[in-house]
Amino acid sequence: MYLEGAERVRALAAQGPLLIAANHVAWWDPLLAVRIDEALGTESYALMDRQNLGRLPFFGWLGAIPLDRTNARDSLAQLRAAATLLDGPGKVVWIFAQGEQRPAHLRPLGMKSGIAVLAEAAAVPIVPLAVNYLFRQTEQPAAFATFGEPILASGLRRRSLVHELEAAVEKGLAAIDTFATTGAGNFVELAAPTRRGDTPALAKLLAPRSSSPPAPLRTLPSRGPSPEGTNTP
Repeated sequence: MYLEGAERVRALAAQGPLLIAANHVAWWDPLLAVRIDEALGTESYALMDRQNLGRLPFFGWLGAIPLDRTNARDSLAQLRAAATLLDGPGKVVWIFAQGEQRPAHLRPLGMKSGIAVLAEAAAVPIVPLAVNYLFRQTEQPAAFATFGEPILASGLRRRSLVHELEAAVEKGLAAIDTFATTGAGNFVELAAPTRRGDTPALAKLLAPRSSSPPAPLRTLPSRGPSPEGTNTP
């Protein structure tokens, strides 16, 4: 698990409450939020679809609060109620602004206007967070997350705010791709990867046990005459 920008956001949270707006890639995203919350030293809550929270109630123990996306009036009231949790430094509300899981490579990202409603009610900075999970020649994927520069909702129309958030998250996803392929970036390791090498265990079981070199590949017959005037067998 790798994270970039935590020190900057930790300092910002010490000054006042924040909204963290992330893309939503996988079921694991809320658990990643818990680990990042520990790294920031904040008290975080995360908006979660009411039906999913009903099926997975343990997320409520971790700070998830329900959002009923099937009822516009209830959804609006719940967003405004979530804003009241941001009542002091170190308080953070997370929102996965796409409202559904979407592969990180799809464009547009499809951010919903709920983040703008929440930002208007809370009147606190929005910190973009790009999240992705990638394989790096290992059996298990690694989780990557990078914070963008804070966005101030005051003076921005809802559509402009959503557009600015999408651009910031797209920039973060590009930074993740660069780090995953070249190592360039200021990411820190939150959880060390399993050191298993590049060869899956099953492949090792299927590998030949003999220490002798493998037999050469059979060559195909030549279509033309050999130097002796006969076809090569």
